[in-house]
Amino acid sequence: MWPEFLENSGHNFRNPHRVCGKGCTVNCEFCGGTTAKRTVKKQHWVKAKLYIVENVEAEVCTQCGERYFHAKTLDAIDRLPESDHEVSERMNVEVVTMR
Repeated sequence: MWPEFLENSGHNFRNPHRVCGKGCTVNCEFCGGTTAKRTVKKQHWVKAKLYIVENVEAEVCTQCGERYFHAKTLDAIDRLPESDHEVSERMNVEVVTMR
């Protein structure tokens, strides 16, 4: 269940990454802090392939760092791997198992 201020804001949200778009401030649901607009890197898995997407707009809690994304931003990220896109860098990633 969304907090009342989010449900009634008229903005488009998608769980689990929540954000209020169009310049409004969101109170962090984890620590109660306020958010500020930032650009961040976001990891995204598609068909067992990991993408790191740079320059993604997000609201980031100024106290705990929790990130909130607008649904339109997440939809654009979902479409990115299947569209023509420029690869700015390739990297190796270690996969480890917790014991």
